[in-house]
Amino acid sequence: MAFSLKLTQRDHVRGCPQGPHGYYIPVILPTYRGPTPRPGTLTRGSERAPHKPLLLLLALGRVQRQRPRLLTLGEIENDLRRLLEDFGPPRRRQQPHYPFWHLQSDGLWEVPEGARVARVTGRGSPPLRDLSPLAGGLPGPLYEQLRADPDLVMRLARRLLDEHFPSSVHCDILERVGLPDEGAAPAARDPGFRLRVLRAYEFRCAVCGYDGRLDATPVGLEAAHVQWWSHRGPDRVGNGLALCTLHHKAFDLGVIGLDERLRVQVSQAFHGGQRARELVIAYAGAPLRRPQPGQPEVAERHRGWHEAQVFRGPGRVLVDAAAESRDQPPYQ
Repeated sequence: MAFSLKLTQRDHVRGCPQGPHGYYIPVILPTYRGPTPRPGTLTRGSERAPHKPLLLLLALGRVQRQRPRLLTLGEIENDLRRLLEDFGPPRRRQQPHYPFWHLQSDGLWEVPEGARVARVTGRGSPPLRDLSPLAGGLPGPLYEQLRADPDLVMRLARRLLDEHFPSSVHCDILERVGLPDEGAAPAARDPGFRLRVLRAYEFRCAVCGYDGRLDATPVGLEAAHVQWWSHRGPDRVGNGLALCTLHHKAFDLGVIGLDERLRVQVSQAFHGGQRARELVIAYAGAPLRRPQPGQPEVAERHRGWHEAQVFRGPGRVLVDAAAESRDQPPYQ
């Protein structure tokens, strides 16, 4: 399989190879003469695998800031771990050294002393203690071409974001890796999805019931994918929720999720003062507002994907019985 960045027609270069999941990286780097990426992609179907994309985004941020090409794992380890903790799938322990080593197999990263260490340790993937002092980075020709073309850096960054993360967190990731948010539009999606989802939920947030409008225009109300569009989530009502801006962001970051009975879960890792408790924590255990009759509820396969790949469990135990009755769904 090919490196899974789907690129626009203007990025296409005649004669560059194309695989079943998108163009190889040389398509957007027509003068790069490095190795063609070997089999292995940055995605695993619907399973989230953001480790390599986040490392690449950190590297692109360094290019944009004119930083040296090579850096040690020790220099980048904490930043990459925090990115994985905040934007990666829920894991007991994140392993930032894995992408630092394994991105080499895609032809987009090199660790010059890696082969020597692998021979000494006798392992295909050296342990963290052996990798920490090693330097790694983008291949030289790739790095030089990106330095010469800042627009290309941002186009590649946008492709990585569109392929691996929901649009609600793009700005946050760009800020964390040191790239400017240029307000570029995300990849084209079904324009009717938003209207279908908002209409199904009668233009109200499925968590809190917010339904603000400016005349006839909804304000701060969005259609969220339960299973992300970037991870094979369909543009269907059964994979959508009408959410206010706050609860959409919380949903995509794994602060809130849904249990098997479509009740709101709130991560035990989320905390804050009185307003945070009122706006988020108080909804722990509350039933999700149902769509109007005739419209499908969230499908179990999509809910289960979100719980496994996004929600930062375990969820809080409901201690306020009033929450169970305060937000009863409009339809039973």
